[in-house]
Amino acid sequence: MRIVKWSSLVLLAAALVLAPGVASAGTVGGEVFGAINTYNMSDVNDAVDAANTLGANFDEVSNGVTGGLGVRIWANPNWMISATWEPLFLETKSSATSETWNVDANSFQFGATYFIPTTRMTQWKYGIGAGVGIYTLSGETTD
Repeated sequence: MRIVKWSSLVLLAAALVLAPGVASAGTVGGEVFGAINTYNMSDVNDAVDAANTLGANFDEVSNGVTGGLGVRIWANPNWMISATWEPLFLETKSSATSETWNVDANSFQFGATYFIPTTRMTQWKYGIGAGVGIYTLSGETTD
């Protein structure tokens, strides 16, 4: 778990250091977004079910509201580079006890897209892109 946190911090720092150099070559844009997500947290929900059989009263972790920040940089007319951070705030509380399970997570996504050059003026661009994502999960139980 520490390796994932360390590597995500290194990648984030590298993106922040490289961004000003790339940004000077083209257009920079930012985004702020919100979403309602559903989660497949079967391992956590299995533990919730087990705790509920012992007298707790937890709700399963299945959905939540989230938001995030992103940046998109056009290095030139054919290349766009993007980075996004989305924190996920997941928590369940037992109404039978004072216990709380916090299973917050973070999603760091980095991508690049190559757009095919066109000779005529058009609003549409076609391209191909790829990206990687780093997902970290941190948990805490309080009673």
